[in-house]
Amino acid sequence: LMWSTIRKQENVIRELSTRESWLEREVERLRTDNEKLYRWLRYNGEKVIDEMTCELDALSAVRQTNRDSYRRQLYLFDCLSLMVWAGMEGA
Repeated sequence: LMWSTIRKQENVIRELSTRESWLEREVERLRTDNEKLYRWLRYNGEKVIDEMTCELDALSAVRQTNRDSYRRQLYLFDCLSLMVWAGMEGA
């Protein structure tokens, strides 16, 4: 009985070690992806904000745009620009 318990526990330990190894690789992959995204934002963030500003200006120039739609777009622009600036600063 004790031998059986030891074998089962060794199997559990081996399985957990495999999972831990996989999780460590996954964590490293996600860190690498985040670093790539931060680098991209630092390099391109201002361009993204400029492009969003141009689109917002174009939207306000269209007479058919109703005020609620424009307000939603403005709110979205504010949220996105904060996210882009935070990314550019490495937050």
